[in-house]
Amino acid sequence: MSAPPHAGIDDRIAHWIVTGPTAEACTRRRALVTDHLSVHISRPAHTTTCAT
Repeated sequence: MSAPPHAGIDDRIAHWIVTGPTAEACTRRRALVTDHLSVHISRPAHTTTCAT
């Protein structure tokens, strides 16, 4: 998976690095990571920005 064009670091939820002896091993390991991953995005409990 890759970010869309013109995406910045703020457009990503996380970053993973997998290693392996071959490209195929890395692809399998990356699949294991994505198969066991879930993401839940919620509103922050508080914010540090000023509201007027």
